[in-house]
Amino acid sequence: MAWRLLFVDDAEEDVELAEFALSELTVPWTRRRVGTRGELVAALRDYDPHLVLCDLNLPGFSWEEARDLVLAAAPAPLFAVLTGAAEQAEHLPGLPVWDKNRLDRLPREVSALLAPAQIAVAPAA
Repeated sequence: MAWRLLFVDDAEEDVELAEFALSELTVPWTRRRVGTRGELVAALRDYDPHLVLCDLNLPGFSWEEARDLVLAAAPAPLFAVLTGAAEQAEHLPGLPVWDKNRLDRLPREVSALLAPAQIAVAPAA
């Protein structure tokens, strides 16, 4: 089993940069990207992510809507904001806010959030 990361982001390029940074993770992981409300609903059902990383600014779809959908999911995955506008997200209580301009920190941040949740990962073959 691998950590399943779901990116809610309208820019595939941003997710690819995050994916490159996450190549430093020492546990297996997979990722999927969605950009619309409908895609998110389907991914929460079909992909069953452990962690949702949501951009703050989404065209036609807000991070608040995404958070509400994620929190309503059963079992509820963890939720974090991953944005290039981190200063705009500092006021978000109780949510991890990670900066797309500091992706070098992303592997540590993801590990720090997922490892204590004791998400089982099978050893690599």
